[in-house]
Amino acid sequence: MFRRVAIIGGGAAAATLLSELLERESPQPLQLDWFTGGDTPARGVAYGTTSERHLLNVRAASMSMFAGKPRGFLDFVQRDDPAIAGTDFLPRRRYGDYLEAEVARALQQGKAHGHHVNILPFAVDALVPERDGVTVIHGEESHPADAAVLALGALPPQPLAGVSAAALASGRYVVDPWRLLANPGALQPPPRKVVLIGLGLTAVDVLLELSAQWPQAEFVAISSHGRFPEAHLHAAAAPADDGAALVEAMRDAPEIRRWMRLLREAIAQQGTEWRAVVDSLRPHLPGLWAELSPEQRARFMRHARWAWERVRHRMPPQVREAIAALERDGRLQRRRGRVHAVDV
Repeated sequence: MFRRVAIIGGGAAAATLLSELLERESPQPLQLDWFTGGDTPARGVAYGTTSERHLLNVRAASMSMFAGKPRGFLDFVQRDDPAIAGTDFLPRRRYGDYLEAEVARALQQGKAHGHHVNILPFAVDALVPERDGVTVIHGEESHPADAAVLALGALPPQPLAGVSAAALASGRYVVDPWRLLANPGALQPPPRKVVLIGLGLTAVDVLLELSAQWPQAEFVAISSHGRFPEAHLHAAAAPADDGAALVEAMRDAPEIRRWMRLLREAIAQQGTEWRAVVDSLRPHLPGLWAELSPEQRARFMRHARWAWERVRHRMPPQVREAIAALERDGRLQRRRGRVHAVDV
């Protein structure tokens, strides 16, 4: 078994892996090198926000770190506020609190099992395969390991191909929206018109925060389809069954076009709200993805990804209402199209 493991990433995925490893008893103590990239360990980008406007897009009862502790997050927040319900959509910063608490608990548990954790607030520059493991390199430093795990979540954003050097140098083209959201007052004078490229959940977070921070600003959002993610219902809809028959049928025919047909049929046959059918697939998605050939994965990415992400990664209903209010007030316009160039 691996004794020395490097974990690369500072967010929820890395925190969950670290906690899982530390809670296990093993014949030999583990040496874990955790490269957090400089962010607050465990929170990462997703849960590093402090804004109360940025909500989880999954209800509290379904946000536990571990399948064996399904009430983990809900129990954590109810210790502070027993009035919180499992159907609530809570601020993402509270999930960051939960992750930090779970990591702190796991570190204590790991120490009792003889494991050692070295938290390194650095970004990794390279991984070099070796005959008996891997070497992790950051700057001038190198760390040997038996194995390295990439727990990166989303990759860092990059500028679009058509963005000019002048636009990048001006600071008016923002590559990383989270840096701006952390300190929107740094952009002076406050913009009167803002163009957002994309209409996914990150764009929603940007709109919610900047529309409040810059009350005089108007927003134009551009995407190829011009549509926001769908919204959750106010009341949770329970699936008619556990989705086992649908999952089995999908595994028997790992082909994207067939899967889309099976989903439509399941919604029609069960006579239930489509969200319940989509949600019943949630525990099975990694396994289903593994069933697809590289060709079918590429077909999904080309043709179905945008539609699937709209229904799978949904907005809380109160967030959708806030976005609708911006449109009603004339502060937000949506445009369908593709960005070919950005210049100043």
